[in-house]
Amino acid sequence: MPSPEPALARWLAHGVTSRTHPILACALQTFLCPLGIEAEWLEAEPFSALESGQGEWWLRQPRWNPVRFDCRHPAGPDFACLLDHPESFLVAVDARGIISPTLSPAAGDEPVARSFMEAGDAGWRAVRHTLQAAHDAETFLYAAAGLILANDPVAEIYGRGDDDAFCAAVRARMAEIRGA
Repeated sequence: MPSPEPALARWLAHGVTSRTHPILACALQTFLCPLGIEAEWLEAEPFSALESGQGEWWLRQPRWNPVRFDCRHPAGPDFACLLDHPESFLVAVDARGIISPTLSPAAGDEPVARSFMEAGDAGWRAVRHTLQAAHDAETFLYAAAGLILANDPVAEIYGRGDDDAFCAAVRARMAEIRGA
């Protein structure tokens, strides 16, 4: 079996941000951007866990942009009020892409916005979708790194430079694991 070194060397050579690393860019674009979550970049150091036990990832200057929300996303109904009344909400985003909506001063007595926030589960359904997206992005990053370290045949795809095929293979492995 070929060595994982070419794939590992390629991963490390791409740096630690989605601006230069195609797999990190894929994680950001696949899991977070469809929910309208943007960032200057996604930064990740999954292999630092080998040294310190603390492989981490985070978003630099995250924000929510309702215009970028993919209207075909299955979470759309749970974001409907946020999308239909963007001026009524302040939506903070933490470094993992998890949103925290609150009423904006502009909401005033806007009944739809108030109802959305006061309904026990309404705002939390949107938050849960971003929690799931953050979890999926993390799973994707560690699965990609793990496949390389385990010298899985998929690592050869990445080592050869076929980033799209590698990302698709990692997503397929994630689906296999979930289906098991």
